[in-house]
Amino acid sequence: MSMSYWAPSPFNSRPHDGVGLLLRHSLHKHVQKIDSWNGRLLKLDLFFHQTKISIISVYIPPYHSIHYKERNAIFAQLNLWLDKACSNNYHIVILGDFNADEISHSHLPQHHLKILRSLSSQYFTDHQSHISLISGSSPTFYHQNGASRLDYIWSSPGFPAPSLFSQVETCPKLNDNQFTDHRVLITAFDFSSCFATLAKARLKQKSEQRTIFLYKNLKEDTWDKFSNEVNSRLELYLTTHHPSISSLSVLSLDKLWHALKRSILGGAIDSLPFQHVSNTHHHKYPPELTMLIAINKFLDRLLFKLTTSRPSRPAQISQMINSLSTQLILLKSLLKDYTIPFYSTTPLPAFVKFLHSIEYYTALRDEHFSTSPDSFISSALSVEYRSIVLNRVLVVIDSKPTLLTDPSDIKQAAIKHFQSVVTPPLIQYSSIDEFSSRWQRAYTPLSDIDSSLYDSVLSPILEDEWKSTLNSMPNNKASGPFKISYEMLKHLTGGAFNLSLILANACLNQGDIPADWREALVYPIPKPHEFDAQLKNTRPITLLETVRKCVVKVVTTRLSKILADNQVLQGDNFAGLPGGFTDISIKMLDAIIHQRHISKAFDSIDLNMLRLALIRLHIPSLLIKFIINLFTRRNNKIITHHGDTSGYRVRIGIDQGEIISPLLWVIYLDPLLTTLNREACDPFILKSSALLDYFPIEYEQHNLPVSHITFMNDSTLIASSKRGIEDRLSITAEFYTLNNTQANSAKYILLSSEQFSQTIVFDLSPSPLISCPTLTLKALALFTSFRFLGVWFCLSASSRFVHNQTTSMVKDMVALLSPKKLLA
Repeated sequence: MSMSYWAPSPFNSRPHDGVGLLLRHSLHKHVQKIDSWNGRLLKLDLFFHQTKISIISVYIPPYHSIHYKERNAIFAQLNLWLDKACSNNYHIVILGDFNADEISHSHLPQHHLKILRSLSSQYFTDHQSHISLISGSSPTFYHQNGASRLDYIWSSPGFPAPSLFSQVETCPKLNDNQFTDHRVLITAFDFSSCFATLAKARLKQKSEQRTIFLYKNLKEDTWDKFSNEVNSRLELYLTTHHPSISSLSVLSLDKLWHALKRSILGGAIDSLPFQHVSNTHHHKYPPELTMLIAINKFLDRLLFKLTTSRPSRPAQISQMINSLSTQLILLKSLLKDYTIPFYSTTPLPAFVKFLHSIEYYTALRDEHFSTSPDSFISSALSVEYRSIVLNRVLVVIDSKPTLLTDPSDIKQAAIKHFQSVVTPPLIQYSSIDEFSSRWQRAYTPLSDIDSSLYDSVLSPILEDEWKSTLNSMPNNKASGPFKISYEMLKHLTGGAFNLSLILANACLNQGDIPADWREALVYPIPKPHEFDAQLKNTRPITLLETVRKCVVKVVTTRLSKILADNQVLQGDNFAGLPGGFTDISIKMLDAIIHQRHISKAFDSIDLNMLRLALIRLHIPSLLIKFIINLFTRRNNKIITHHGDTSGYRVRIGIDQGEIISPLLWVIYLDPLLTTLNREACDPFILKSSALLDYFPIEYEQHNLPVSHITFMNDSTLIASSKRGIEDRLSITAEFYTLNNTQANSAKYILLSSEQFSQTIVFDLSPSPLISCPTLTLKALALFTSFRFLGVWFCLSASSRFVHNQTTSMVKDMVALLSPKKLLA
């Protein structure tokens, strides 16, 4: 194998200077710059078209007073290189002999370990530690008195080449002599994505591309070919790379996953149809036609508003009528030089094709009427599937709004926003002993629950359960970072299926997941209001690896069934568990309104507090470890119009795309809801009567105290007095502070059976956890409707009000549907 070697010139002729870098010759052409410092540091800058990587080799002298100044100078120079590399968007690898061990050197002064802690605080990945979480990291230096771990390989957050494995090997002897007291630390990276990146000039010519597999109308023999190809590749890979293993279960999680991933993707490329699609395709119209389309949309909206009735429409219609003359003048100027072309009696082929497309989609809508009601309703109602394109971002720079359009600026702004949208907690609680008495009681482990209740959650997954889980996953869903779809997983057979099951059970046995499963893609979607090029108007949907989601689904299904069957949760949250439907919450709210007393306030997860909430339910430590590991040491990339951003370290919270997230929300909120049920004053009493006998008439009265109605993380606080709402707001404010949860008081709504003409100030109870002592809310009018879990409510319970709103909605529906007649 042809290799290239770099080493700095000797410094002061010291015999023990020793840093160098050895690269495959194929990488030589990518080396753009070489820097060295005093024989202790060596840096190579590599360019892979759109990816820049700095590799830094380090030797730090051992701890001794004679090396104190030199060590500090090395740290300073290394930090200088790191700062410059980060500011120029380089990915970084640091490797070498650091002469520092967190364990065996713990008795030494703290500054001896500052380089290791500095890298950790900057979210660099220590690959040996990362891979060896279960068994512990192996020593790399042996001496008469013991062994130490002095050698390290680190990579910066979001490093583009995923690590495959890391291990320590004994150096071979040289002339039958052991020439070093160190062992060799090896970390393997997959640089294929760096080599596969298109050059910038080619990006301009061919646009950025990604590969999508085409599953529609695939025949069974194609899937059989895929299954056989995956198994053949897997067998070849295992024979080549792991010929001596007796069982696949002895391999690490990362090696198991790498074998499965490589085989599936290789088999898919060879046997399944695919196409390349571009992120930068623009459908461009001539400027005049663009303006005509805009005017046509304006006139269409105006006509729709004039033919339908809504109380809120007059102001909008008035504004549009005032703009009508301007639109008509512009239309006249555009049509002035436009002449209608003459067509022969035989339509042009393009026009015939257009007519045929209308007929096709009309017929398709007819077919959907009976075969796919969801598709028919979406078509008939002209449902608009809203999405955004991150090709511009509005930010504030020096107090001035600035629109970013440069691709690199957009990507950096997106990373900054999504990484800091939730701030890490100022205080991290590790024990409930640090809480006030109220929250100590709330988080104290439940006395009537035993951890053996959960033994089945981490029991081995059997073949039928795993196959059923794979088959239950939906088709036509976006895949994770490595593009392995559910369709592919459903067609695994033989060795590949067995390997996926071995991997799943290994995750449960170790309470951990492969490193690749901590990588994810973030797809921003719009909130209900307009995007307006502001990232705050988006929310992230996280695309996780599909095999990971299947494993988590098994755990979620098992755990939620146990929690539901044994009624473990105490807070009456009507979501996240089997049988948890919205109808209970809706019926309770309807009953309360009809008794005409109500006050209501509508409303990220701290992993330390989640751990305490899990301990409260006596969840076994291995299961807690598995759950927490799903959300630690994660790196995300954001999908933009100009391709994915570089990776960034996720600081806090759980993923909205994770299957177990709804269940964790319920567990996370249960201490709060339990406290509200137990401590909140002046609950609303929901009364009902049961007829026991009709002669003489005899009733039995039932009273149900209600302090909240909660579904998922939407909490409705209910009380019979203003003092009761203040008490509930105080308890929830303490909980939010304790859990570093972001509560948006701007979304709070006050509903009351009394008519208030002004805003109401609520005084919260004094507490060290409450920073704002008051909360001001404005009550909705009695004759104003509101939606709760998709159902319309009105406090007045007026049948006339309900009739008028229903009539208006029906008229709008008729105006929308009448032009879309069925042919059949």
